[in-house]
Amino acid sequence: MKTMRATLRPDSLILRFAVLSLAVVLGLGAVLSVMLTKVVQAQAQASASRSAQAISQVAFAPHLSAADFTGGLTRQHREALDGTLIGARGEHPALLAIRLWSASGVLIWGDDKAMVGTVHPPAEEFSEALTGQVTSEVFDSQSTDRPSGTSGRLLEVYVPIIYPGESRPAGLFEMYLPYAPVAAAIRDNQRRVQAVLVGGLLTLYVVMLPILASASRRLRQQAVDNRRLALHDGLTGLPNRLLLADRAGQALQQSVRDGQPVALLLLDLDRFRDINDTLGHQVGDLLLQHVAVRLRGRLRAGDTLARLGGDEFAILLPATDATAGRQVATALVTALASPFHVGDVALSVEASIGIAASPDDGQDPHTLLQRADVAMYAAKQDHTCIENYSARHDGHSPARLALLGELRLAIETNQLVLRYQPKADLSTGALRGLEVLLRWQHQDHGLIAPDAFIPLAERTGLIHPLTQWVLDHAMSQLVEWRQAGLVTQLAVNVSARNLTDPTFPDTVAALLQRHDVRPGELEFEITESALVADPTHVEAVLRRFAGMGISVAMDDFGTGYSCLANLERLPLNAIKIDKSFVLAMAGSPDAAAIVQSVIDLGRNLGLTVIAEGVETEASWQDLATRGCDIAQGYLLSRPVPADEAGHLLAAWSRRPTIVDTARPTLTV
Repeated sequence: MKTMRATLRPDSLILRFAVLSLAVVLGLGAVLSVMLTKVVQAQAQASASRSAQAISQVAFAPHLSAADFTGGLTRQHREALDGTLIGARGEHPALLAIRLWSASGVLIWGDDKAMVGTVHPPAEEFSEALTGQVTSEVFDSQSTDRPSGTSGRLLEVYVPIIYPGESRPAGLFEMYLPYAPVAAAIRDNQRRVQAVLVGGLLTLYVVMLPILASASRRLRQQAVDNRRLALHDGLTGLPNRLLLADRAGQALQQSVRDGQPVALLLLDLDRFRDINDTLGHQVGDLLLQHVAVRLRGRLRAGDTLARLGGDEFAILLPATDATAGRQVATALVTALASPFHVGDVALSVEASIGIAASPDDGQDPHTLLQRADVAMYAAKQDHTCIENYSARHDGHSPARLALLGELRLAIETNQLVLRYQPKADLSTGALRGLEVLLRWQHQDHGLIAPDAFIPLAERTGLIHPLTQWVLDHAMSQLVEWRQAGLVTQLAVNVSARNLTDPTFPDTVAALLQRHDVRPGELEFEITESALVADPTHVEAVLRRFAGMGISVAMDDFGTGYSCLANLERLPLNAIKIDKSFVLAMAGSPDAAAIVQSVIDLGRNLGLTVIAEGVETEASWQDLATRGCDIAQGYLLSRPVPADEAGHLLAAWSRRPTIVDTARPTLTV
């Protein structure tokens, strides 16, 4: 019964087919009925016309001449015609009336003697017959020329009587027949057509209904599957972003009523792309399925685990605050700690999780998800594994978004400026190059340091045009100095986002060719965090730079998270000791030991060692004694504009080489 109700519900395929097919058959029946009526009626009129012609030519015309139609009939003519009428009715019992009309429209003879001498009322068929054509019509009027004693519809036929040698009819022969036999024939034909149509419709139902019932069931199941696919991830079967948003909205509405917070966790697997690239997407998909099962096992029945795409999962925790959300996040990280066995491969998986909780972090699904994403990104960047949302992490605040929009305009309108800071050889005092430092000359906020806008650019694609702007203007400055006889090397900081772009080396090569700059005049400074972000792609890009002849230095060495194996594996030319160690070296034996270790490590690996933050002559002397190669810091010069940097280059080119490192008079 339930299946029958589903089959016959208003939107069911079978009911629609039944109604549509019935409407089509009814329409077809109506069309056929009209067509049959016209066909039968036309056939009846044609048959009546043939009979009228035969009667007029055989029984009536021979008794008259053309003059009789104009001069009038004699009594003998009328008696002869009356006898002919009796004979005609004997052969054609259906005859209702017969009349003879003159060409002028006067009735000269008829079976109704009272009408003789009357004039035919104007009629189209009468006039057409006078042109020599046999005409007929279905007569249904109550006019004065209607045969007496008749009712209903009649068949009326006019036959022109044309005598030899005459071009026009002398008169007309008119005959009336009953229409009832024609109507009966029409009804009979209609019944047969209706029987055929009904039988065909029933046959169609018998044949098609089982097929449609099966198709309807499949379509209903497909609709159910489609609704599920619209709300669930096809790979893991977990709720997708749409269903997560719906459940989050319901949970937040409930939280308003009962005062309970709602936590939303965003989980992203670390270095998942390496698994896809190394083992293939099939292994990656299987791993995601295993991860989904393991995560689901650590959640409550009322919690929602959703896959948002790629290796990103979201966890909705009703009646959970930020602290409890962090405990759940810790449990999920622990759950992922055990290796996953995918086929014959054991895979270790780590994750970064961001947490946002209502009402403090947002009161709608979109805001919570966006802020959980901010926290997750912070966890990845800081390598803390789990982070609760904090406004300090949020690069999407209105003020920062406004600054980001202004930065795009600043690149297009050249509001950015470059500063240059020299680097000198600790053993000779010779200039070894300049580091290029970016600043933003904002019209309202003045000179903005890169720390305020570079992270914003790195979180968007804006870092690519920004880096290209720096390289373009730095190379232009190199060419300008070269034309003035000043030759040096420029070190440019490169973002991790640049190093994961496989087209970045092509961009650099095009700029070198455009400015006619030699690759050796350029050095790229990278951070250890760039290696952590995507080591495989970063290494490939760095090897392309090495092949081009561009030097690469690792900046802020000792503050990142990369392993020492990177120094041996990557095509590096130099390492830079972070200024925090150099500044603390004089008062901290530990800092001094770290500096010495880095110098020894670089020397053993054949790398140039550069010390940042050299601000005193004592630091210069200490670093020179320890065997450091190059110094950079305020002792030499603060970062200066291009014109002042040009003066420094010119002055350095004229100064004598320093051989007494105890007295490095280096300021200009």
